[in-house]
Amino acid sequence: MPLRTALVAVIAATTLFVSAPASATTIGNADDVLTRTLVYRLGDGASFAEGCIGGDPPCLCPIQLGQNLRGTMLLRPTPSGVDTLQRFRVEQVNWLGSLNGERRIVGDGTLEIDTSTDGPSPAFTRLQLRLRIGEGDFVDYDSGWVELYDFNSVDISIAPVGNPCFGAVFTVSALPVPATEMIGYALGDTSLFFEGCYEPCLCPISFAQVAGGFALVPLPNAPAIHDEWALVRINWRSFDDTPGAPSFITARGAGIYQINTAALTPVPPHRLVLDLDVNRLTPEQQPVNYDSGWVFKTEDIGASPPRIKVEAAENAFFCFDRVFSIDAAPTDSTSPLLGLTSAAPSTLRVEPDLPDGWELIENPAIPMGGHRVDLVVQDMGDHQRHVAFNTTATPMTLDTVLGVKAGMGVCDAQVDGISVPFTRVYDGATLVGVRIVVELGLDPDTPTVIDLLTRKSADFNTDAFLNDQDFFDFVNAFFGPAGADFNEDGAANDQDFFDFVNSFFGGCA
Repeated sequence: MPLRTALVAVIAATTLFVSAPASATTIGNADDVLTRTLVYRLGDGASFAEGCIGGDPPCLCPIQLGQNLRGTMLLRPTPSGVDTLQRFRVEQVNWLGSLNGERRIVGDGTLEIDTSTDGPSPAFTRLQLRLRIGEGDFVDYDSGWVELYDFNSVDISIAPVGNPCFGAVFTVSALPVPATEMIGYALGDTSLFFEGCYEPCLCPISFAQVAGGFALVPLPNAPAIHDEWALVRINWRSFDDTPGAPSFITARGAGIYQINTAALTPVPPHRLVLDLDVNRLTPEQQPVNYDSGWVFKTEDIGASPPRIKVEAAENAFFCFDRVFSIDAAPTDSTSPLLGLTSAAPSTLRVEPDLPDGWELIENPAIPMGGHRVDLVVQDMGDHQRHVAFNTTATPMTLDTVLGVKAGMGVCDAQVDGISVPFTRVYDGATLVGVRIVVELGLDPDTPTVIDLLTRKSADFNTDAFLNDQDFFDFVNAFFGPAGADFNEDGAANDQDFFDFVNSFFGGCA
């Protein structure tokens, strides 16, 4: 081919084919830098009621006032595309209320803040939620646009869309949970996931070990007879490949843990309620409810914070069921998946494991002496990006390993858009990650963003070294009978040569 003939003549000057060097490339931009998800907790001003709230003409029946509406929700900033519009994804609504018994309320939605107003109010806000009360159907709720004066709090009322005759209305009053009030928990080695038949049905029960963690948040506005905590940012996975064990699962969501402190029994009853998105069981990502019911707490009575050891079932332990058997205790990390190897007084060393299919793991309030760090691990497709918030605003160092997909090479590492030194981490001759040591910024609300520039690895002979031999081996393969499909697009052609040269002279290995 004429172009191949021309390429032979210019191999010695191959740098002419190279685009801008990797070190000059800025990774990402302000719009796609992941920001921290905030945990909000309902306060004393939260309330709800149920009855004849609408209709045309208005329906006639009593309206009952609920009590002790409490719990948490997550607010994740998301781009709106408009400078004067802030948008937050509301996730893992995790509430309990009392009305003719306890009511479990879960869902998600959107919170928006419009600052374009010229009126006396500095802004307007709107909350839209999709909520399920107990075992009912999901219902859409909307506040409409209302004035906003306090940007730190959520204080707004919502009602069902469509003005139905019978329904519920909510006053949502919530504030962010301080990092110092979130306690990291990890699942112990005896935590298991069971699937199979309980009485009276007959079929085998299989099980798999479950790992992961969550953050525990106290709920001070619980009824006087209960001590209660919210479980937020649950991230669990199974990893048992024993024959007969359940298939690989991941579970994410929220829950509430209760201890009845007023029970006249030698040991107090306790209860765990979870609503989880379990990947292989809920393809449409509808949360599945798991409930332990009230059972006696027989271990670590009175411990504070509590050890949580209990079984929660999808179907009340009846016939075919799925059950999480949880044994969780406070830890230095909200998830063993964080790979916390040590936490020196001013250096946090981590090597996160992001399971396949997970977009991110959020690790809030990682303790380090008297310090706290929020760390978000995000899947960028062929590598990890880490985003850290120095929540206690004191000098500290993050020593972290960013995972890299097999076959990819790392051309550059950047912290907040500036190239930094890095060390490649290998498993044998296979690149698995990049180690970066960085001093975290001192502004608790400004993220330190650690990212990579990656391309297909130019280590063509996979000997863990990038040198002239890789170039010669590629050229031999390229001009050989089969060619060299370097970019794996299904065809060996001149684009493969250009792509290899870019990776080779960009130092991508």
